Amino acid sequence: MSKAEDMLLISQVVISDDRLAFDKLVRKYQSPVRRFLLNLTLGDSMLADDLA
Repeated sequence: MSKAEDMLLISQVVISDDRLAFDKLVRKYQSPVRRFLLNLTLGDSMLADDLA
């Protein structure tokens, strides 16, 4: 998925409350965000999940 596709999905979520577009964004970014938060919380998976 390219940056342009991401921007299109974001606009669909904001303008049309498109839940399918939101789901696609979540699937793409959920793991990287969780990994970042795990590092930030020094491996506290429960806290990382809460923050994600």
